[in-house]
Amino acid sequence: MKGVLEEGLSYHKNNKLDEAERIYRSIIKLDKKNFNANQLLGTLLLQQNKFDEAESFLIKSYKLNSSNNHVLNNLGLLFKLKKNYERSVFFYEKNI
Repeated sequence: MKGVLEEGLSYHKNNKLDEAERIYRSIIKLDKKNFNANQLLGTLLLQQNKFDEAESFLIKSYKLNSSNNHVLNNLGLLFKLKKNYERSVFFYEKNI
């Protein structure tokens, strides 16, 4: 599954977001607790301003790994964009 995730990440880095999203979702379908796929899909959805769906995957990632800097930063940004500043500060402070 690692090779599939790397393929999705390659698409993601090359701004082929539909392909990356398809791969991340296929990984999650097989392994709902796959931290990397959840985190990357949440990040991709955040980039597309799909805040509610991004929140779902980023919170799931946070529950799987509450100390990951990428998740903490993305949750801080997500809640800032949603104008939920209290939650934004909470996640940014955890990332310090």
